[in-house]
Amino acid sequence: MHIREKELKSLQKIIPQRKKELSAHLQGSLQIKKINNQDYLYLVFREGKKVKSKYLGKYDPLLKDKLEHQILLRKELEQDIKKKIHEIKEYKKVIRAKRD
Repeated sequence: MHIREKELKSLQKIIPQRKKELSAHLQGSLQIKKINNQDYLYLVFREGKKVKSKYLGKYDPLLKDKLEHQILLRKELEQDIKKKIHEIKEYKKVIRAKRD
């Protein structure tokens, strides 16, 4: 087994792990709504074609920062998965070309 094939197999194992990690992070974006001079935090996300809002609580700067950090981590994981999928495609092309 060549180095590229080993690398391909390790990448193929990493992607399901990364996808599992995604579920631990919030999906969507934060929205602050002002109701009766009070600020409230909502998570806005898509479910199919519908846009849904989920109430998270009264506005708290610490909570907002924590949630924004989770959303940012999710976006970074999504980018990492896309990058790994692209790398897998490239490795498959190289391996296929060497066999031909």
